[in-house]
Amino acid sequence: MPTCMSFNESLIEETRLYYAKVSVFFLLLFKLCAQLQICALNDKLGGDSSSSSEE
Repeated sequence: MPTCMSFNESLIEETRLYYAKVSVFFLLLFKLCAQLQICALNDKLGGDSSSSSEE
């Protein structure tokens, strides 16, 4: 049954694209969290003067 086969392949392709998007999203989220943690550490080390000037 070619219709079932083509549907199966398209479903696999959609799932692959979905997981690619999700993995990229989580990678960006992880990078953002890492940057925020670094900024928080810099604020703790640098004191309040640097953080108040940026905001």
